[in-house]
Amino acid sequence: MELLYIWLIEESMKQEKRVTKPKFEMLLSPDQPLITERAADYLGITIHALQDLVQKKLITYYKPTPKHLYFKKEDLDAYAFRNRSAGGLGLWG
Repeated sequence: MELLYIWLIEESMKQEKRVTKPKFEMLLSPDQPLITERAADYLGITIHALQDLVQKKLITYYKPTPKHLYFKKEDLDAYAFRNRSAGGLGLWG
């Protein structure tokens, strides 16, 4: 009975691994714009935080209609890497 229980758990775990989907950014072409929800996910921030960046004009966005915002991945990358550091040798150099 225990072996059957262990086998069922292992099969369930295998099935969960098969069901997981790859990150959406892997499926998109670099030119395809992202909607607000996906742009926030891409940056690893909340939708509210992204809306704050838009309101403060700290991030580039496109608004073809009054209700929808779109973001290019290259603009999101530019924002994410805006404070680049030279690096240097650090503490252990």
